[in-house]
Parts: sequence; C-alpha cells; structure tokens
Amino acid sequence: MGVAALAAAAAALDALWSLGGAADAIKVVSAWRAYGLLVFSALFTLLAARPRAYRGVWEVVIFHKLAMTLTAVVYQVRGGVADADTIIVADGILTVALVSAYVLCRGWSQRPAPPARG
Repeated sequence: MGVAALAAAAAALDALWSLGGAADAIKVVSAWRAYGLLVFSALFTLLAARPRAYRGVWEVVIFHKLAMTLTAVVYQVRGGVADADTIIVADGILTVALVSAYVLCRGWSQRPAPPARG
C-alpha cells in the first residue's frame, strides 16, 4: 500500500504540473483527476499505516479500482477510447494488489480499540 500511495502521489504531482497546459475543454476534468489522485494517495497511506483500522475504506477503494478496470475493458472492446489499455493494466494490477492486501491483512476485520485511559 505504501508503494501505491507513492505512485498515486507521483501521478498527482505530474497531473497538477500539467494543469497549466491542459486545453480549456479538459481543465476541469484534469483538475478533478489530479485531486482524485491526491485523495487516493491519502487513502492508500491510511491503509498502509493501519490496515485494519479503516474497515469500509478497503471496500470503497477496491470498488473504484475494479469499476475503472471493467469500464476500461468495455471501452477497449468497443474501440476508439484513448488510454483504455493503460487503465486496464494500471488499475487491473492495482485491483489485484488491493484484493491481495485486503485478504492478507484481513481488512474486513477491525482491531479492537485500545482501552480508554482515565
């Protein structure tokens, strides 16, 4: 998850850097993508730091990456959609990594909260 967090942060920085040169027709969607990458970097960081403390976050992140992969597969089959193959590979690999990490760390279970100190 740490590697995923760093990769998302690097992609976000690249996307933010590119915003100035983005065509007016795609400026908003480019900003949305850049900020989304920052959000995913933060989510991956949280999951890396305390993988059993954020039940529910795992499932949302896995859903998003799986949905992106399947959407890109549909676009690839229909043809004519730029970068569908890149999304299939990147988000597909990330989906497998997320599901593997989820199973290995038992992300569906939550650690009990530490006792309150009074």
